[in-house]
Amino acid sequence: MSNKLLDRSQDTLFYAAQMHLFDALGETNLDRLAAHLNVSKQSARRTLAVLEGEGLLTKASFRPVVCKLSSQGLHALGLV
Repeated sequence: MSNKLLDRSQDTLFYAAQMHLFDALGETNLDRLAAHLNVSKQSARRTLAVLEGEGLLTKASFRPVVCKLSSQGLHALGLV
């Protein structure tokens, strides 16, 4: 994994944690994530795919793409 992708993955996890803690639904969509990371939607989608593959995020819906921390992601960040 490249350093940029690793940095984006960490930023994405922390952003998802913020959404879990402070957003009523605990979710974020692809547009908001891309804007937060200051990357294209495609780059944000790749980052989501990596984290989903590692079991840290789950997709709440596919259209539009909405994701949230999985139970494994919550445990990894010490949120449960």
